[in-house]
Formats: sequence, C-alpha cells, structure tokens
Amino acid sequence: MIIDYHQRIFLTLISLISILSPSTSFKLPLPLTQTFTKLKMVGIEKPVVSQFAPAVASLFNNMKTPASILAGAMVPLGLLSELPKKEGVKESKFLTVLRKSYLLITVTSFFSELLVVMWASVAVNKLTETVVAPAESAWHLIQRDYSLPWSAVNAHFVLGVFGFMMMVGTRALFLVRMSGANPYTITSVTSAVVASLSLMFAIVNRGVELGGVDGEGYGKDVISLFRNYIYLLVKQASSKKSFGYLESIALIMFGVTAVSGAWGLFLDLKNKEKKE
Repeated sequence: MIIDYHQRIFLTLISLISILSPSTSFKLPLPLTQTFTKLKMVGIEKPVVSQFAPAVASLFNNMKTPASILAGAMVPLGLLSELPKKEGVKESKFLTVLRKSYLLITVTSFFSELLVVMWASVAVNKLTETVVAPAESAWHLIQRDYSLPWSAVNAHFVLGVFGFMMMVGTRALFLVRMSGANPYTITSVTSAVVASLSLMFAIVNRGVELGGVDGEGYGKDVISLFRNYIYLLVKQASSKKSFGYLESIALIMFGVTAVSGAWGLFLDLKNKEKKE
C-alpha cells in the first residue's frame, strides 16, 4: 500500500506540472523587416551589421559538447545494465510501465543527443568553410541562415536531457524500492525526481519565452520549441525545389516509433492483466 500511495503522489505531481506549464499559440520569430521597423521607432534608421559567424559557431559548439557527454553516459546507464528486480515481488502497473518504457526512453534519448552532435557539427563546418554575410546579431544570423539546425539542436538536446532525467529517476525508484527503505526515504527520492523534472521544465520554458531578440522567440514553452522544429523540418522535407526523401522517411519513422511504442506498452499491460 505504501508503494501505491507514493505512486499516486508521483503521478499527481507530474500531471500538475503538465497543467501548470505555461503555453501559448505557436509563433515564428520576428522577420527582420519588423525588427527594422521597431528600431526606427526608437530613432535608429539603419541597423548596424557585423560578422557573427564565429559567435554562432561557438553557440553550436556549446550544445555539441554537453550532448556528447550525455550520450556517452546513457550507454552504460541504459543499455549495458538492466533495471534491478526483486524476485518473488509483484510489481504494480506503474512500475511495469516504467520498466517496459525504459529501453525506449534510453534509445530515443541517446539518438536525440547524437542528432544534436550531427546538426551542430555540420552547422559549424558550414559557418567555418563558407563566407557568411554580416548580420545584426547572432540571433538574426541564426534566423536568416540556420533556423532549422538551431531549432533542431535545441529541441533534440532538451528531449535528450529530459530522457536522461527519466532514466536516472526510474533507476532510482527501482533501487529505493529494492532496498526496503522506509516511507520517508521513498518520499524523499520521489520528491527529488518530481522537483528536478518540474524545475527543468520551468528553466526551458523561461529560456524559450525570452527568445533571442526583443523578447521574441519560439513561443512560451518547450512545446512551442518542438512545434517550431517539426514545422521547419517538414517545410524543408516537402520543398518543391529539393524534396527531402530521407527527411520524409525520418519523419514517418519517428511517427511509427511513437505509435508502435505506445501500442506495444498497452499490449504488454493487457497481457499481464490476463495472466494475473
């Protein structure tokens, strides 16, 4: 009964995080023409432009390095060691869901961080190898020439970090359950997981809301960040000038992954109920 009680607390708090997370309608960043209009209103007739390619390359490298570290940490944590299991002890539906989804979360998070490395590496190479036209700021250069890579890097990095947090939190919950800890210790571990997830969502939401210039960005929360990435990726993949066959395949396979994973988890839980 103690375990079920703490599971209800965990699920309730996660639901509150999703409900209370600020949301807004999807907005694309301000076009440069609108930014120029704002500058004129404050007495600046013509924006000053400069070379921001090194600064943008540094931003991509700042994302690539931690993504590489996280990807390396996920292999031993999620792929080379199984979740602990206490023989002869019946697991609840909640723990069964965590156990069944653990590998999917691990693989998705690992590949997401690898995609960060790929997107960032290609972008840095282009910024270094080619002649980049001057821009008002690093943000304007990104929005003009690298909006998709930058959106992809941020979206995949956030997804991978959330996945890594879920991996650590799931393993911690199984370990504390096996240790025979008292209810206060179980509450402490559960609260730490929920608190960390809540604060991570808040940090990302604030960062997305601040944006890159004049307070304009991708929206108000992390969902807006993902929507912007999907929008730009679909737009590039469906371009009439250069139709992206491989990108289209990737988008379809991502959809298959999500649907198949959810359906497979449902079937596993249903079969478990029949056996019981």
